[in-house]
Amino acid sequence: MQSPKNNNNAAQPCGEDPRTPMSARRRATGPRTRQGKERSKKNALKHGFFAKAVLLPGESQADFDALLAGFRDRHQPADAFEDHLVETLVVNRWCRRRVFIAESAEIQLRVKFIEWDTIKRQCEEVYQIEEGHSSGGLFRRIDNPKALNECIFALERLKKT
Repeated sequence: MQSPKNNNNAAQPCGEDPRTPMSARRRATGPRTRQGKERSKKNALKHGFFAKAVLLPGESQADFDALLAGFRDRHQPADAFEDHLVETLVVNRWCRRRVFIAESAEIQLRVKFIEWDTIKRQCEEVYQIEEGHSSGGLFRRIDNPKALNECIFALERLKKT
């Protein structure tokens, strides 16, 4: 039986570099100052669905206040509990609005990507025609306006020669 090789990583936890000093290997404990905590609480903010703050940067306090005033006018809360329920409705409505905005933005991104991908594919087909790699004949590519224009241009060049 062979003796085990000297492996410096054997006693180290997974993923730690044994050359790193012990003090640097300690896990970070997060920000300690008030400013650091304020700055870091927005680190993972992407869409705000689970944000603790009602208003996120860029959202209108006036719009939120108008929504709250409208709900209070409509529901006429009689006491603090009913007012709390109205505020909860408004906060939920505001967060739902945020979801719709994020969903709309995602749909727009996907539509733009599909348009970009279609144009890219059409350009690649044009290059294939220019290089003579088209399979299935010229009429197969007619559904691609860029390829069709390139084919017409190529035919006109052939007529001139």
